[in-house]
Amino acid sequence: MLSSFPGGRARARFRSIFLSDVHLGSPRAQAELLLDFLAHNQAEFLFLVGDIADETDGADEGSLAAWPEAHRAVLDSLRRMASEGTRVRYMTGNHDPRFGKLWGAAVALEIARELEHTTADGRRLWIVHGDGFDEVVHRRRWLSRIGDALARGLEHACLALERLFLARRGRLGRALRERCKGWLGYTQRFERSAVFAARARAMDGIICGHVHSAASRTIDGLYYGNGGDWVGSGTALVEHVDGRMELLCWEPAA
Repeated sequence: MLSSFPGGRARARFRSIFLSDVHLGSPRAQAELLLDFLAHNQAEFLFLVGDIADETDGADEGSLAAWPEAHRAVLDSLRRMASEGTRVRYMTGNHDPRFGKLWGAAVALEIARELEHTTADGRRLWIVHGDGFDEVVHRRRWLSRIGDALARGLEHACLALERLFLARRGRLGRALRERCKGWLGYTQRFERSAVFAARARAMDGIICGHVHSAASRTIDGLYYGNGGDWVGSGTALVEHVDGRMELLCWEPAA
C-alpha cells in the first residue's frame, strides 16, 4: 500500500519508521523534504537502513562542515529524536560504513550490520541494508562503480531538465532509473534473493534498502519491504501501532 501526503498534514505517530538511502552529503539528497517528513512524523523505533550518508570512509565530525546546512539539520533532527526517546537503530550500508563517527558520541546510536524486529502483530522481520543481495556489488565491484557513476550522471542531467521546466526535483531521474532496472531485471533479482535469504532464516519477512526501489508487498508468502530513497522518491516504510506496514510517499509541502 502506497500513501501520498501533500501539504497541510497533521503530525503522525507510528510504532516504527524505516528510512534508507538518504545519501546526506551528496547534492542528490532531498534533505529539505526529509526534514519536513521528520517534523511531521514520530515513532517509538526509527530504523536507518543503510546509506544514510554518502561515501563516509574516513569521515569524522569535522567533515560535517562541508555539508549543506539542510543536510546537517537532518542529522541534528535524527539525534534530537534519539535524545527525546525514540530508539534509533542504524544498519550499515555500502556507502556509509563510518556513519557512526558522523553521528558522534553525545547521543546514543545502536549500530549493527543486521537486526531482527518483531512487529506489533508478532511477525519477525529481518532488517538489513541489502547490498549483500546485489550480485554486481558483491562480485563485480568495478562494474558497480561504473553503474553508480552512470546513475549519478543521469540524475544530474535530469535535475537540470527539471529545473529548466520547473518540475518536481528527482521525479524524472527516478522514472528513468526504474525503467532501466526493469529492463535489466535488476530489481526482481534483488527482491527474489532477499526473500530467499529471509526464508532460509525462518523469518516472516525482510525490510531492506539499497536498490532505491520502494516496496511493501507479499512475495511467495513473505513480507518484502524496501524504504526506497531520499534522492528521488522521498519514501519511507512505517509500522502502525497494530503492526500493519505501509509505504509513504512524502510530497513537498504546499
